[in-house]
Amino acid sequence: MRSKIILLKLAFSGLYCLLSANSSFLLADSNIQDCDGKVLIDKILFESKLNLSDESLLRNLTVKEGQPCEILNVQKSAEVLKERGIFKIVSFSFVRKGKGLNIVFSLEALNVLSEVIITGNNFIDSKDIRREIGKRTGDNIVAEDIPEIKKRILTYYQASGYPEAEVEVSQIVERTYPLLSIKIKIHEKTPLRFKEVLFEGENLDKHRAILSDIKSFALSVIRDKSALRKIKHYAFLKFKEENYFKARIKESISGGKLIINITPRDRIYFKVEGNKAIPTNLIFDSLQLASRNIPLSDSSDRIVCGDLISEYSNFGYTQAKLECSWQDKFDDKNNYIGENLVIVINEGEKSLIPKDEDLNMEAELDLSITKDQKEIVDEALPKVSRILIVGNYFTQDKVIIRELGFKVGEHVTEEMLAKSRRAILSLGIFSNVEIKIAKANDLSKGYDVLVEVKEKEAGIVQGLVEVSTQDGIHLQSQVAQRNLSGTGRAIILGVDGYVREKLTNFDAARARLAFVSPKLFGSSLDYNLEGFYQTALNLNQTFKLDRVGVTQGLRYPLIDGLKINLSNSIYSERLFGVQPDIILGSRDVGNTNYSVIRSSFIYDRRDDPFVATKGYRVEFGGSYFPTQLGSEVDMIESHFQETTIIPVLDNLTYAFNVRGGFFKTLNSENVPLGSRYFLGGRDSLRGYTRFQVGPRSTSGSVVGGDTFLVFSQEFRRDLGQGILGILFFDYGQSFLRKDSDFSVDLKNHLKDFKFSPGIGLQYATPIGPVSAEVGFATNREFGERWGRFILSIGNAF
Repeated sequence: MRSKIILLKLAFSGLYCLLSANSSFLLADSNIQDCDGKVLIDKILFESKLNLSDESLLRNLTVKEGQPCEILNVQKSAEVLKERGIFKIVSFSFVRKGKGLNIVFSLEALNVLSEVIITGNNFIDSKDIRREIGKRTGDNIVAEDIPEIKKRILTYYQASGYPEAEVEVSQIVERTYPLLSIKIKIHEKTPLRFKEVLFEGENLDKHRAILSDIKSFALSVIRDKSALRKIKHYAFLKFKEENYFKARIKESISGGKLIINITPRDRIYFKVEGNKAIPTNLIFDSLQLASRNIPLSDSSDRIVCGDLISEYSNFGYTQAKLECSWQDKFDDKNNYIGENLVIVINEGEKSLIPKDEDLNMEAELDLSITKDQKEIVDEALPKVSRILIVGNYFTQDKVIIRELGFKVGEHVTEEMLAKSRRAILSLGIFSNVEIKIAKANDLSKGYDVLVEVKEKEAGIVQGLVEVSTQDGIHLQSQVAQRNLSGTGRAIILGVDGYVREKLTNFDAARARLAFVSPKLFGSSLDYNLEGFYQTALNLNQTFKLDRVGVTQGLRYPLIDGLKINLSNSIYSERLFGVQPDIILGSRDVGNTNYSVIRSSFIYDRRDDPFVATKGYRVEFGGSYFPTQLGSEVDMIESHFQETTIIPVLDNLTYAFNVRGGFFKTLNSENVPLGSRYFLGGRDSLRGYTRFQVGPRSTSGSVVGGDTFLVFSQEFRRDLGQGILGILFFDYGQSFLRKDSDFSVDLKNHLKDFKFSPGIGLQYATPIGPVSAEVGFATNREFGERWGRFILSIGNAF
């Protein structure tokens, strides 16, 4: 009977080996019948030339000393060892020891790359070749990698204009097992260049000197994939130096000959006449024009003249008139007639009335100013006689008045009005704010200020939904009363949920209840109090986390746009279900109490704090976790973030965001797991799975970093009908400056930056922008997928 059971187990194990595939391990023939499920395992031994501890190798194995020996568990353990990615062959055998049994795992390591030696590359930099190889120090090397490396280098050289290049690749086994070096010897030979350059177009004789320079440059350029772009750019610059800003250049290749078609187009000159009060240089400076020869399109006359009207109004000449016309200009040097944009200015008299002087306020206003009145009114600045507020059906007047940067009887400027508008908008209870100045009937009493506001709904329900191919569903909801009793105070309840697999339950959740009171007790301080709870049971596959705490803080405006925040948080954190290979210290498992003091400086110069179309925002901050206030971990934190939004064209906007931060303990401990940085997802690298970017252990688990840096760029093009086309580029990585006693390099370096480009569409709706984005993971490893598809409601940044 026993022999039948053993035969069945052998048959089953053989089937298991076939299904495991890829020769994951070798099964020894000797004494396999000894592992019959009855004999206890006395010891588990390892035979390997690698300097790895038995404790490290035993991690995650299904066989345990003192337990019965089951052949299936032994095979699974061998598979676990193979999946660590550092062994080429894993085999096992059994040795009887009295009534017990020893299991011996024989481990043959994969070869590891220690160095890449490159010789013979006189024209192409070694770092570019190393990047093309796709292998770096510490990577595993197999025999099949050598021809692949040779192929990649040859392809790169051919694309770089060296079609006759030869490459020799060999490997050198070093004395220290299992390290090896790769030696690459390159024979670049003669680069490929254009044999002849021909020009096509009209009146080429007039541009003989320019064409000669272009030809010399083109013959010197190596014919790589960027050669035509370089030549075209050089030709355009040469024509631009001669003020041919509309030059058109097309290039093509025929039988090794480069053919360049030149259309110089017109020269354009810029001329201003009639500007007596404001010097021409000042006009050009205000329009940011470096010289009188500027590149103008066919419609630029209307744009430039419109800008000049606005500039004259800012200088106080509200009655200025401009006439723009195109005139021919004869160029004696090149015997050529070009175009000359002539702007004739009729400045008129300087006015003391602001731009909105025609506002009708309860009575018809007399817009004329007599000489006697000019003597009464301050010639530099108007004074405020009254502040009139309209549109605030719910908000109290005093809430708006306290945000104004001026009072009745004080002088007011356009800068003060803009500052006051931003301050009122930052309350978050108005969708639009307009501040205007109107002349009163009696100028001796000053001017009236009209503040028109449009209130948002005080009681609101907001939501955000994000769906991606790898992260599942992220649901965010918020219920708020943002204007309690018309005072601007707010109470907010928010709940988040994450669903990865089954819609019947949340895999992770977060809740917060907050109270916000602007201008506490009539001061300039804003106060907030928040309680929060979060649980992440199955969101991160390598550990689970619960956190509960309370935060209170103050915000104070230092100057226009600059605010300082100071807060204190007390919270308790519980880490459980942590995989052993990501544990760096004692605080990575169990309960830990924290008390933290945070401060930050925020400088915001965006045109709208909620729906910005231009401007920038900068934030610097730091935190201290003092043991004197109850924190069990003595550490510091610092972070920064900068966002810039630039309108490039009428329908094209460029947005840039960079942020980073670090944690550092003030003793020998590592940064706790709950505070480490895990990147990936819509708010960092959109092509990578949430929490799956960062330093990794030897088995591939993400350990998390104590430092991170993320760059994001977006080009947003207005496609009409409320639709935006988005092109984005995300770069980022988290790093580990301290790696405890781990025997491998977990730290990451700048070369390990992840790059995630992508495209998307965004549609504006009353509940927020609906986005569909596709992000790509370009340098994948550890089984990462091609990218992610994200469907969401809300902004990325």
